[in-house]
Amino acid sequence: MIYSELFIKIIINVLFISLYLACFFFTYGSVLSKKVVQDQTAFLVNNVSNIVKLFGPSVNNHLSKFFNNLKLPDLSKEDEKVSALNKKTMMNAVLANVCLIIFVGGCVGGTYYYAKKNNVEFSMIRILVQNIIILLFIAFTEFTFFSYYVTKYVSLNPNETKLTVLHNLRNLLDTTMNNTKNTKNTH
Repeated sequence: MIYSELFIKIIINVLFISLYLACFFFTYGSVLSKKVVQDQTAFLVNNVSNIVKLFGPSVNNHLSKFFNNLKLPDLSKEDEKVSALNKKTMMNAVLANVCLIIFVGGCVGGTYYYAKKNNVEFSMIRILVQNIIILLFIAFTEFTFFSYYVTKYVSLNPNETKLTVLHNLRNLLDTTMNNTKNTKNTH
């Protein structure tokens, strides 16, 4: 195989895969990630709430009163920060891929010119078709792997998370009960 042709195949393959991964992540991959986080959060909340029930009616009544009176904070500023960071990340990925397109275009053009000048013949169409076929197999594999395995992988340690939540709830309950006792004692 001609080294010029091999070089062009490799850098075009890298370009195609980079473009595909960016498109895949910012479309399907991000939707899957969001679903995974929501599913794992629901799983943990359900498990923690079942464990909290084991604390008995007294603790559950205190928690119920506390959470019913809890004023939820406005998180819109944090949401805006996350949205801005995600947009910046997406723009950086687009910029990186545009730079890669320019770099690969220059390398392919220079290598093709050098090969033609030295009477080395190869088909750019064949190279593009081969790389598209490879990309289709990679895309199918990536899609299948994410759809059937990544979405089922539990990345959080459920027991550690439950224990952390329970310890925090216990501390919160102790603080609430102490504040309630202190308030009653001062009146």
